Amino acid sequence: MADKNAKVLVVDDNEMLAESLELTLSRNGYPYTTKFSNSMDAKEYLLHNEIDILVTDLDMPEVTGFELIDIALQKKIENIVAISANHRGNVEIMEKFPEETRIKYLLKPCYAEQLLMSISA
Repeated sequence: MADKNAKVLVVDDNEMLAESLELTLSRNGYPYTTKFSNSMDAKEYLLHNEIDILVTDLDMPEVTGFELIDIALQKKIENIVAISANHRGNVEIMEKFPEETRIKYLLKPCYAEQLLMSISA
């Protein structure tokens, strides 16, 4: 179960979706949620700040969600949710991170209940 005081980083290049995910989390007891729609800015934030949960789109320009996941794994972040518009993302996660059980996968559109269940698992 995720700590409600957990620091959550939300990254999606779709500004409206990033805002929606942030709003969903903050309204459901995760007040320490930071969102980015620019993946370069998100990478800098991730490199220089402590977070507990990463929620990231996989397919983004400049810095992909896979790159952010790699950084999160190096930083020993235990709770990672990857979001993709297609099933290919799940296959790619299994190929790139075959031993990782910390990564949960959601398909767009992801619903509030799915997101909340994924981060609390």
